[in-house]
Amino acid sequence: MPVCRIMNRQGQELRRFATESAAVGTSFSVGRSSSCTIALKQEAGRTVSRVHFTVEQQPSGAWILANKSSHGTLKGDRSIEQTPIEPGDVFQFGSCFFCFGDQAGPSPYRLRWEEDGGVQDEAVLWPGRNTVGSANNNTIAVKSESVSRQHARVTISEGEVYIEDLNSSLGTFIGGKKVDGLVRVAPGAQIRLGKARVWLDEPARSGAGGAGDDAASGGRSKVLIVAAVVVVVVVLTAIVLGLVR
Repeated sequence: MPVCRIMNRQGQELRRFATESAAVGTSFSVGRSSSCTIALKQEAGRTVSRVHFTVEQQPSGAWILANKSSHGTLKGDRSIEQTPIEPGDVFQFGSCFFCFGDQAGPSPYRLRWEEDGGVQDEAVLWPGRNTVGSANNNTIAVKSESVSRQHARVTISEGEVYIEDLNSSLGTFIGGKKVDGLVRVAPGAQIRLGKARVWLDEPARSGAGGAGDDAASGGRSKVLIVAAVVVVVVVLTAIVLGLVR
């Protein structure tokens, strides 16, 4: 079994565990209860059940995820009860996400929004289908009276972002134009869910981009150091020649 991670809606890692040496038939339970193998007492809140789901290795070596919660466990926007899991799979349980394998995790995109009262919040978007609405069981929960319980679906596919309205009461809009069907959204676009304002942020650049910036900064520093050394050598040479004469 690959490395597994539990993450929150902001994409922060809460727990990490690996079970490469687990014996056949090993079962891991995840939930708020202290009796769970992976206990999320404080981080998860009441959206996670005492025992929310289990992950068990089969005699074949495959792993099976089984829902144990009345709140449900989701894969994308589909509720699941029992399913084989593969590296790269992500499952939502309450306000948390179970990521199976090193490559499983959030997309580089995130949504920011303004809730009633002007309070701003944000959350990452995940590869595949993300539901957005006022209910807690959405991938992204936007608390606003003008947002339907399940208002819209945002899909991340091959690096592109698409949005569609889910028959919401007050509609979904991009740049003032009502969304009809599946519509591509460009990073930086302003979206409106009912009266709630939402923004699709540019992809995060803290990884390779940051490294590139550091490398560039390091390169500039090296150039400046070399230039300073050259100047010092020239000055010293001039002084020595002057003394000789």
